[in-house]
Amino acid sequence: MREKRREKLAAFKTKYSFTPLFDKVSNACIDYDYYAHKEIYPFRYLGKKYVNQDMMPEGYFDFRNEVDYGDEALKDFYPYYNFLFPHFNNLAMSHYMGKTNDSLFNRNSVHYHMSKLRLIDSLIGNESVKNNLLKYSTRNFLSNSTSEKDRDVVYSSFMEKCSNTEYSDYISDFYGTLKSLQPGQEIPDLKLVDSWNTVIGLHDLPDKPTVLYFWTKANRMHAADSHSKVYELRDRYPDMNFVSVNVNAQQFSSWRRMLDQYQFDTTHEFMLKDPETAVKHMALYSVYRVVLLDKDKNIVHPNLNLFRSELEDYLSKISPKAF
Repeated sequence: MREKRREKLAAFKTKYSFTPLFDKVSNACIDYDYYAHKEIYPFRYLGKKYVNQDMMPEGYFDFRNEVDYGDEALKDFYPYYNFLFPHFNNLAMSHYMGKTNDSLFNRNSVHYHMSKLRLIDSLIGNESVKNNLLKYSTRNFLSNSTSEKDRDVVYSSFMEKCSNTEYSDYISDFYGTLKSLQPGQEIPDLKLVDSWNTVIGLHDLPDKPTVLYFWTKANRMHAADSHSKVYELRDRYPDMNFVSVNVNAQQFSSWRRMLDQYQFDTTHEFMLKDPETAVKHMALYSVYRVVLLDKDKNIVHPNLNLFRSELEDYLSKISPKAF
């Protein structure tokens, strides 16, 4: 595939004039897209198992010798970042496995994420690229970690390494929002839109324990899987209110078409009235996050996962009618 794209580029250049920058960027597009697929494949194929170079064909990772970690011309180039994220994921995983001696990979391990930040800081020569990678990697960890201690460690590491004041302020605000969404605190009264196009406040939902879960049209598999899981949970915990919230910024008609397309039960479906405000007040950057509320809309747990047993442990405690 890479060679075919190179052949097409070569044919294009025989017909049209081009600048040195065009030549550089077009070749980088081909190369880094190819490199990204090489980085992603072992992770997807082997899942949580540790992937080292001995498990892959000889020379599989030789392309890494061609990577330029400080190319100014690529600092705003999507294919470059599309490679760098899985690349540093894999590099950090090698450090993580060596430090913990685990046989299975824990994506939410603080050791893994600290290794990733250190590698980004030490290898990336361009400050703009480095700060971008640090920002998004840190936000991802803070969004998904359930350990306040681990989040503090990663946050502090980011603040030490980031040289972009705007990004530092952004992560500080984001982390502050996360810390305000702690057990016992009242959930912000976000405005939702139901399937009849009626605006309703989150606090106006029925006075019963509530599970808030989120989905996006950008991740169809998660949308389908999360709803299937909730159908099971609703049978076992009939006194719980399971509320599905779509996070996309879109017209009501577009959202309704999606509900029909997915064949979701519209009774429990909502979209955000103002996604931008919701992101700000709820730090909504991960649709894998589940928020558990008591009947008074106070937070029981701000960050659970539909597909882990911990959620059902909590549901069993607050749901007297569990089956």
